[in-house]
Amino acid sequence: MKIQNKKTEKQNLKNVANKENTMNSKNFLFELYKDLNKSEGFYSMALKLETETFNCIELDETNQIVSMYFYSSKLSGQLGSCLGMAKSLRVLNLSSNQILGSIPSEIGSLIYLEHCNLSYNSFSGSIPTEVGNLKGLKMLFLDNNKISDSIPKEVGNLINLKTLSLNHNQLEGFIPKEIGKLINLKTIFFNYNPLFGTIPIEFTNLSSLEIIFLDKC
Repeated sequence: MKIQNKKTEKQNLKNVANKENTMNSKNFLFELYKDLNKSEGFYSMALKLETETFNCIELDETNQIVSMYFYSSKLSGQLGSCLGMAKSLRVLNLSSNQILGSIPSEIGSLIYLEHCNLSYNSFSGSIPTEVGNLKGLKMLFLDNNKISDSIPKEVGNLINLKTLSLNHNQLEGFIPKEIGKLINLKTIFFNYNPLFGTIPIEFTNLSSLEIIFLDKC
């Protein structure tokens, strides 16, 4: 009887957690709906999250959003602080839309993120230094935006990064030497930015590097 009670209690706790996670996922989608010019897709998904499945988002077994694929989805508006609500997110693809404004610093809260693609939008402002918190990140695509200022040295904290794509922006200044610590980095795209100076000597430590584009810098 005691064993059965423990199993029941454990299941009840799991059910409560799942309900809380479902509500958090819904709230996140509602906030995206408000931020991204009331795109009806987010609103509809939030309402039907418990009863339907969607190709553009993936939930784990606890009903937390782990993947978002919104490539070329005609999204516009500004991505706000609500991004930090998706704590379990591993894949974020918002590429080829018309999203404006700065990349929110709350992106640094997504510590499980492995793949981030925000390319081909109209993001502006600086790359937030908080990206340095994303130690599990393997792919970072911020190319073809209007991002300015310098490349933050905190990018050098992304120890698992394999691809760094920042081309076709308005980045300026020196290439940070800290990138030379990214021994798993295979591909770098810095081309078509007004960068200056020399390639840091620390880049000789990039033993996995296969491709680097620096033309038109």
